[in-house]
Amino acid sequence: QACDTCRKKKIRCEPFSDVCAQCIKSKTPCHFTPMSVVRSRRRLTRDRRVEELERRLAWMEGQLRLPLEGRQLPEDLASGTNPKAQDITGLHEYQPTYRTSHAFSKSLGGFEPPEIEESAPVSQTSNITTPSQQKLPSKEKALHLITIYFQGVNAVHPIFDQNTFMSKFDSAYGLDCSNGDPGWWAALNVVLALAYQYWDVPVPDSKEDLEAWGYFQNALAATNQLMTKHYTLASVQALLGMAMMMMAIPHQRPSTLLTSSAIKIAHNLGLHRQYQSPVLSAIESAERIRVFWVAYSLDKDISLQTRQPPTQGDEDMDIELPSENDYGPVQPGGIHHSLFYFRTRLAIIQGQIYRRLLSVKAGKQSASERAMAAEELETTLQMWRTSVPVELFRDYTGLALDGSPSEASRHPLYLQLLYFKTLAVIHESLPFIPWYHEIQSSEVRIHIMSARVTYPVEARSALKLFSVTPRRKLACVWTALHIFITAATTLLVHTISNPSDPWVQADVELLEPFLNLLGIIARSGVNDKVQEMYQSSMVLFQQARIAVEHSGPGANTHRHLGRGDPGARESVEDFLERMEHIKSGDSTGIS
Repeated sequence: QACDTCRKKKIRCEPFSDVCAQCIKSKTPCHFTPMSVVRSRRRLTRDRRVEELERRLAWMEGQLRLPLEGRQLPEDLASGTNPKAQDITGLHEYQPTYRTSHAFSKSLGGFEPPEIEESAPVSQTSNITTPSQQKLPSKEKALHLITIYFQGVNAVHPIFDQNTFMSKFDSAYGLDCSNGDPGWWAALNVVLALAYQYWDVPVPDSKEDLEAWGYFQNALAATNQLMTKHYTLASVQALLGMAMMMMAIPHQRPSTLLTSSAIKIAHNLGLHRQYQSPVLSAIESAERIRVFWVAYSLDKDISLQTRQPPTQGDEDMDIELPSENDYGPVQPGGIHHSLFYFRTRLAIIQGQIYRRLLSVKAGKQSASERAMAAEELETTLQMWRTSVPVELFRDYTGLALDGSPSEASRHPLYLQLLYFKTLAVIHESLPFIPWYHEIQSSEVRIHIMSARVTYPVEARSALKLFSVTPRRKLACVWTALHIFITAATTLLVHTISNPSDPWVQADVELLEPFLNLLGIIARSGVNDKVQEMYQSSMVLFQQARIAVEHSGPGANTHRHLGRGDPGARESVEDFLERMEHIKSGDSTGIS
């Protein structure tokens, strides 16, 4: 303890009884102020700390030896006191869970989707050394599934080169490559899963859907390695395949994250640049180009649906478009050889639509500027539409669900639905009637008024595709459901506004099958937003039927429906607000 003088001068104090040597030398009074001693917090003894660590280590070793479903959280995590554990368990909502009623299964031709329980939280799935949870099928069955995949999904999204993939399959199938080559392992499982998911069989089997999600879990277990260590083309292909799998569930955010990760790895590999390594063959270079444009197309499609910025900017790429003749038909009489080429051109237009109509900068434009941008973009879209071969825009009117359309002939459906989806985004950006007179250009004003006439025609054409869309597979239903919702909403609003239109009676008959399926899905409890939307749709549908019944000669075609019901107009506004919420890509909505 130092005296007050030494403490103030910050010098060493040498006390002798009541005084110190420094004060004696300087002949100054020496005084010692008593100070309280703050005892340090008592720490655990070494033995107790070691015992606690051994207890935790023993628990972890025991959990690793248990099956996945039998694992338990430690007491502090299970009690919910750990905030990190609470955040991790929130990831439950993104697991693919399908719970359907008996009525739903009957409507899908006897198919009952698998009831997949919510998987364990991420904090419980610590067995990362064994990514395989689903045993691979025999080589003969795997070859059959791979053939189905290349004739179906890969014909629309050519992620893989068939010859390259089959060469790898012949040499590596049956070998344990989950650790040595996780990219190939994940890609193989994704191909098997996608083949099951989009295979439209006459008699669906729920066991096959369980196997599909099992293969998907195999691939998903390798995502950490794909995103952190193994930056290969196979990693990009596997992530894109998983993103396509997740697009068939009601939540959109998982597919967004997977697509963004695939594009970032593609940047690392230089897939977005025109320069290609001279050591690559022509086949390898063409495959890299196709993989990038598949990622680009999915990115732009998700961007329009979620109203969020795309990962790939058009200013940061100089890769050429795939050749129109680069991807041949799958089989004689199969899909048109240029389907993928026109899909990539449409994706470029989708990117322009987001930048000029949906971005933050676009939101600050005046009504006149937005209308002019919408007119230019629609002109560009219509030029694209006229350049598409007639084989890719077939008229399916009158064809039954299980009639003449073959698996290959249904592929253009995807392009036609995407066209209407893109057109719908443009029309949603047009100013409403109160802001119509603010537009100075007379040509733009004429375009807006004519667009409100032609848009229902396109919606009618899109909704006709519902009759030939396979409904036995939930993946097909969920992938296209939001597009059919947009078309149905457009026709319902058009019918209410124009009840004397000669097409409204046919529109009501066209809407009934879709609303019936929507009601079955709503009653199954698959998604809460679907139930809300169905209830609002039926209110609007009943108003449309009443309007059609009361619209005779001399009737006022512009009257408001449900005039006797004071809440009728409000229900329509609530419905449109809910529809806009769903179409904006909310994570709890459908996708």
